[in-house]
Amino acid sequence: MEAIETLLKIPRPIVAIARDFPDGHTIAYHQHDRSQLLYAAVGVMTVTTGTGMWVVPPFRAIWIPAFTDHQIYCSGILHMRTIYFNSELLPELDLKCNVVSIPPLLRELILFAVTLPKLYEFDSAEERILMVIQDQLKTLKIDPLDLRLPQDDRLQVIYQHLTENPANNRTLEAWGKKIGSTSRTLTRLFSKEIGMSFGQWRQQINARNISH
Repeated sequence: MEAIETLLKIPRPIVAIARDFPDGHTIAYHQHDRSQLLYAAVGVMTVTTGTGMWVVPPFRAIWIPAFTDHQIYCSGILHMRTIYFNSELLPELDLKCNVVSIPPLLRELILFAVTLPKLYEFDSAEERILMVIQDQLKTLKIDPLDLRLPQDDRLQVIYQHLTENPANNRTLEAWGKKIGSTSRTLTRLFSKEIGMSFGQWRQQINARNISH
């Protein structure tokens, strides 16, 4: 199997690649010099970056801008289908990672694209199919499926504990006593950094752990 980085050196603005992985496989932190649309034809992915975490269920995909460090965890056998783009092709999408809905037409285009020759001819039917995918991406709906990761040291302690023990039902007041803070301060930090309440954030962590 040819290495991804070798394939990404192919002198074409869009490259489509298929890869399959076993249940529980983790793709360690890495980055590419192209932006990418990650789609799982089979299985569920959990994608983690330095600022967030996304559980990507069926009929969804995740957009990852170029030079974004990310890790991928496979829940179930994963059939990953990835479309890599030169970053200048979709600048409106390159602000941050996002999960997007994949309508039936785009799904079929992605599945077909990974069967095309990697070194396709310019101005060919193959290139036009890839350009249709590019156009489709400009109209996709963004789904709020991200779990933002805290930057504050106190919230990071809570996150680490809940990741290792999602059944922990300690209240925010109890967390405050454990880490030397107050529930009011922690509530303010969750609102500022995460944009949701502690309870909502803990539910997302639990949902992510269930998907594993």
